[in-house]
Amino acid sequence: MRPPINMCPWSRPIPAWAGQQCLWHPDTGAAFRPCGRGALYSDFLGQSGAPDQCDGASKRMAELIVQDLASRNSRTIFTMVRFGNVLGSSGSVVPLFQDQISRGGPVTVTDPRVKRYFMTTHEAVQLVLQAGAEAQGGEVFVLDMGKPVSILHLARQVIESAGYSLRDEDTPDGDIAIEIIGLRPGEKMEEELTLSANLTPTHNPKIFCAREAVLSEIEVAALMRELRQAVASGDEVGFEL
Repeated sequence: MRPPINMCPWSRPIPAWAGQQCLWHPDTGAAFRPCGRGALYSDFLGQSGAPDQCDGASKRMAELIVQDLASRNSRTIFTMVRFGNVLGSSGSVVPLFQDQISRGGPVTVTDPRVKRYFMTTHEAVQLVLQAGAEAQGGEVFVLDMGKPVSILHLARQVIESAGYSLRDEDTPDGDIAIEIIGLRPGEKMEEELTLSANLTPTHNPKIFCAREAVLSEIEVAALMRELRQAVASGDEVGFEL
């Protein structure tokens, strides 16, 4: 295993399965090259900003790979958009809460202090397309997600919007209880959408461009080689960023 590359705040081994979700970027990029001028957008949720879990670390790896594609291609625009959670999406906590409520509860929250960023599907689509219009290649665009939302407060809202009452110490006769289950390993209290505070404004006040360090072509090539080897062998130890 080679020494860690200090471009990503991740120092633990990444299992091979986590690398599979970023391997399509160089392959798709290669397919785009003969097609003439075009654009390839990669959308990443907030885990890639300062990852503490395998999923976020692999997304940050994918960003580094896309930036390398952009530096070596003048005909196709490769760019990235980083944002938080989209309400109602398959990975959103709201459908999980709704499913738990339909089963009679409890609704599970990891920690009463946890906060996350949210935006609607319509807003996310509009801002991603507008960020793409600003792209010259290799940028990491960060969307203004507003203020983070308390997940505990959101759980209460979902329960009440479903027509049920909250069951707790003050209202023991309520319908649905909220259960605090504890943070998972590496899970954060709040999301971070960027590695630094160095954000450059764009023409859209809700879209910023993050100025973050990149890897050299040699470093990316070494990263990709180890990634493919780990995935091919099913290596659960993986490698480090």
